[in-house]
Amino acid sequence: MKSINTILGLIIAFASSQFTAQAQCPGCTVDNTCTSTSYKLCPQILPDGTQGSPYGENITVFVKKTFFYAGANSDITLEKIKVVSLSGLPFGLNWQTNVANNEFALPNADNRYCVRICGTPVQAGSFVVTVNAQAFVTAPTSLIQDITFEVPITILPSQGGNTTFGMQPSSGCMPINVAFTNTIQSNGYVPTATTTGFTYRWNFGSGATSTAANPPVKTYASPGDFPVTYHATIDTVGFKLTSIKIQAINCTDGPATHSLDQAPFFYSEAKPELYLKIWDNLGNLVYTTEANPVRVDYDPWFQGVINPLPYTFPIPDIRLKNAMYTLQVIDQDGGLAASDDNCINNNGDDPASLTFILPPNTSDGFGERIISRTQGGLTIEYTINKPVLNIDVNDTVRVFPLPTTPLVNSNPADGEICEGENILLLTSAVAAGYKWYKDNAEIGGASTNQYVPTTSGSYNVEVFNTQGCTKKSSSVPVAIRPIPL
Repeated sequence: MKSINTILGLIIAFASSQFTAQAQCPGCTVDNTCTSTSYKLCPQILPDGTQGSPYGENITVFVKKTFFYAGANSDITLEKIKVVSLSGLPFGLNWQTNVANNEFALPNADNRYCVRICGTPVQAGSFVVTVNAQAFVTAPTSLIQDITFEVPITILPSQGGNTTFGMQPSSGCMPINVAFTNTIQSNGYVPTATTTGFTYRWNFGSGATSTAANPPVKTYASPGDFPVTYHATIDTVGFKLTSIKIQAINCTDGPATHSLDQAPFFYSEAKPELYLKIWDNLGNLVYTTEANPVRVDYDPWFQGVINPLPYTFPIPDIRLKNAMYTLQVIDQDGGLAASDDNCINNNGDDPASLTFILPPNTSDGFGERIISRTQGGLTIEYTINKPVLNIDVNDTVRVFPLPTTPLVNSNPADGEICEGENILLLTSAVAAGYKWYKDNAEIGGASTNQYVPTTSGSYNVEVFNTQGCTKKSSSVPVAIRPIPL
């Protein structure tokens, strides 16, 4: 049967290895071109994610109902595959299958199912996903096989620079109206009992602030550099369990005896081989180490001690969704579940368990918590963390001053002359550039601080500073009279 279990492990790994903590990711589309002689994942390599960036990918799982496996030298026939739980995945990603209860029934020779991966990963790094699943086999024998499989996945670090929010415009002549666009959107995420969701803090440098995801347009009416600070907190993962330390147990297998005249010492007791089972408040098994029990010893006479108490079980970052979880620490005695001993009271027939409760829900300054619990003869310490992504970005709105409004003086002062006489229009404004206008039409080539009109009309000047900001003067009339006959 070992050969059958091996191939079933491979099937479950392909069907589930890229999935994340379950939530809502609707809209999955099956790839009908995905096919194989046994099983296949399409795409076979899931694209890397990027920290803080939205992620979405469809995965098609192809599984034949019956196929020949050379290792067992027989056909393997499956009724269905069920994904029970997943742990240790990149936090912030979610998954949803296109079937109820996450059970891949296999009614046909060829079967295709779809899984939608979506969300915003909040941590960069390499992760190991642990898939807990069940395969329902009908041939060559009928059994339900529990399978645990580990697969790595990578989330790349977030990109540098201000790709987080935009400002339009980011600079201009006073006054300017700036529209802010936020690229980190909650997309309708609703906080849960263990998460605070997406929160935002804006400071626009002008005395105005906002906690909105999409703040209203801001008006900057005075010149200067205005530092804009942006802070986003993404708390969509909740709490995670990272380790369980076994301090004391009550599940020894019998008294120890020693013989000092033999080398090495003769030791009569079969030492406890411990494994864990963790259940949520709905009765779902979320994690177990039953397949890999750990032998522990706390007797100083024993010469072969590898794992003395206290012993820490590393946990692959289990996401804790509910308010209360229960833990069983069990001594595996002989492969039959009824004979395994409960380490609370050393009773194999009593399913006693220890409860542990989550800390208060917060996203600020949570850090790591180590909590101690005792029930009966069992004492543990468990470590809980809460992955929260904090994004801080700074930028600057630059508002340029306007030139002083220019004044135009005429000589003669009344602006009236006779034909053949000259009139000079002059502005004392010091500027980087000038434009003169007659009757609101620009005069070509008139680009100094003075101008000599040759025809009657209404004249004014526009001045520019080095930032390109402009101001126009009031108009002055010029009248050139014909000489009387």
